Amino acid sequence: MIVFDSRRIKNTITGSKPFSIQQLANDTNGLLDALRIQKTNVLRYSFGSLMVQQFAIMYLIRLTSLSLLLHFTGRKESMP
Repeated sequence: MIVFDSRRIKNTITGSKPFSIQQLANDTNGLLDALRIQKTNVLRYSFGSLMVQQFAIMYLIRLTSLSLLLHFTGRKESMP
């Protein structure tokens, strides 16, 4: 099991500019690359569910399974 903080969560340094959900999905893909993980099961909750939904759209081939807890689709600009 691998647990990590996204850039804007907990103790990570975010800088002065906000990050997009797409950037956070790219970060996750980069972490998988760095760890040499080709496919994975993912469980995310709350805000993390937004990021992993975007990750699934962008990098579906890397997912074996996806579980969302306490999830939401975001704001009015999100895909239904």
